[in-house]
Amino acid sequence: MCTIDRVTHAVYRLCLHPESARGSYELVRGNRTLIACLCRDNGGTHARVLLKYRDSDALKDLLGLGRRGGIPPDARRELAALRGEATDEELRATMVRHLPTVERDLVPNLLAVVERDPRDAVALRALRARARRGLAPYERMSRSRARFQYVLARLARVWPIRQLLRVSTRSDLRRKAPLGGGVTIAVVGSDGAGKSTLIEAMREWLAWRVNLRIEYLGSAQPSRRTRLLKVSARAARAASRRFGGFGPLRGLADRLMAARYLADARDRADRARRGRSLAARGAVVIFDRFPMPGVQVGSRAMDGPRIPTIPGWEGIGQLRRMAAREAAIYAAVPAPDHIIWLAVDPETALRRKPDHAPEAVVAKARALESADLAQIAPVTRIDASQPLDEVLDAAKQAIWTLL
Repeated sequence: MCTIDRVTHAVYRLCLHPESARGSYELVRGNRTLIACLCRDNGGTHARVLLKYRDSDALKDLLGLGRRGGIPPDARRELAALRGEATDEELRATMVRHLPTVERDLVPNLLAVVERDPRDAVALRALRARARRGLAPYERMSRSRARFQYVLARLARVWPIRQLLRVSTRSDLRRKAPLGGGVTIAVVGSDGAGKSTLIEAMREWLAWRVNLRIEYLGSAQPSRRTRLLKVSARAARAASRRFGGFGPLRGLADRLMAARYLADARDRADRARRGRSLAARGAVVIFDRFPMPGVQVGSRAMDGPRIPTIPGWEGIGQLRRMAAREAAIYAAVPAPDHIIWLAVDPETALRRKPDHAPEAVVAKARALESADLAQIAPVTRIDASQPLDEVLDAAKQAIWTLL
């Protein structure tokens, strides 16, 4: 469990004993209260421990400002319920068993203070200091570094700086980022594996609170430059076929097609680099498809270099140079942090995509099965032939583990 101290902005990670996972426990709730799971041997008690009590809350409590107080009413009710469910000795025993670095009397003392006067700022600040001392072994960063990062995050909300950092909206700044930093996840699979369905479900699951970005690395969403080259190449090829497929028109069509493939490579590389940059700033980036040179589908790599598929390209110097440039672009694409591979048998894929060419669907499915994706990045293989709910549960588990 991870939390951020609102006062010092220091980041803590609590690794609780496996026994504490029994039953249904909500680890974090409320705006300012650190929730720590504390259970009796029968799993019947869970308590919340005060940590996120800010100096501004203490000042309000000291001056009697506001009606709620520094500890929200719902947290007070939960603490009062804990007082009736567990004895002080049970709470001390649980502290020793699950949080040995924190003083064993901390929770009983907190309950006594809240019962006596929930707005006793002096007592609550003293308990907060004791909690911090006990949690010091779990600090992920020093207080000075945490304060520095907090100040930078606050400055990023200011309009001119927000523009310089290319943060588009205030809602982006309100969304959360993984404690260990951003992450890039590539979702791959053959046609009919359910990539688009899965990614849309992940968007609904994460985007409301996590800084999530989806980057498409296929060829169906070209940039304007690539779209223009695509139309030109098709027109030149159609004209070449009309006049027998030989002569200058054939050479022009091949060069335009190579330019289109090169533009596709630049589009993918730009989006991959943009995703990596967003992840460096704390975003969770999901790549819809990803270039995999090691996965051969017929004569070309899956979502990879395509100029070598042009007949006779090796005998034309300009095409050889363009092919070398295309290969270099794909080779420079940064690998994702993790790959989610939706594995599906050809029969299921064809049933889901009846309008696709059967040969292409079967070739992609078999190419992925025979490839070693682990050479690119760590892989989670999910049987996409299962019901959708089971596929989504497996994907959520894999992503949550990364986060």
